[in-house]
This record gives sequence, structure tokens and C-alpha cells, in this order.
Amino acid sequence: MNSSHEFMNSEFFQPGIKALWDFHELDDFNISTDDMKRFVYYLQSVISNRDDHFRVAMLVNKDVAYGLSRMFQMYCNVDMVETKVFNRIEEAENWLTM
Repeated sequence: MNSSHEFMNSEFFQPGIKALWDFHELDDFNISTDDMKRFVYYLQSVISNRDDHFRVAMLVNKDVAYGLSRMFQMYCNVDMVETKVFNRIEEAENWLTM
């Protein structure tokens, strides 16, 4: 959470930013539902203070990572954050460039 906070408050976090979160090599996806909700609420609080929109492509290759990413996608259902889950990096990159 600290590194996310630092990034979102830096000059690199610009309006319209597009991000690729690559979880495809992650073996241990140990996150609780409460932790995920806390991160989503934090993300929403940071974004609500800004007048921008951003996209996040999540790259996964394991069923548990896919399920958790879809859960994040549902929790993060706000107008300023657009998320989508992918199994192939080419599809994620194409979606981010649309």
C-alpha cells in the first residue's frame, strides 16, 4: 500500500494514465477480501480528489488470480477507473492503447 500511495501522489500519476498490473508469475496470491476492499477504498479516495480517469489491465494466468482480479474489478466499479482482466499480454496492451 505504501508504494501505491507514493506512486499515486507522484508526478508520474498523470490524468489518463494507463497501467498494466502483471500478476502472471505470482505463485502466492495471498490477499484477503478485506485487504482488497481497503485498497479499492483507498484508490477511490485518491481518485476522487482528482479530475481524471485511468485504465488498469490486469494480466493473470492462474484461476485464483483471475477470480481475485475479477473481484477487484467488481469492487472498483467507479466511473474514473476502468479495469479489465486478461490472460494474454498482447490483448492487455491492445486494450490499453484503445
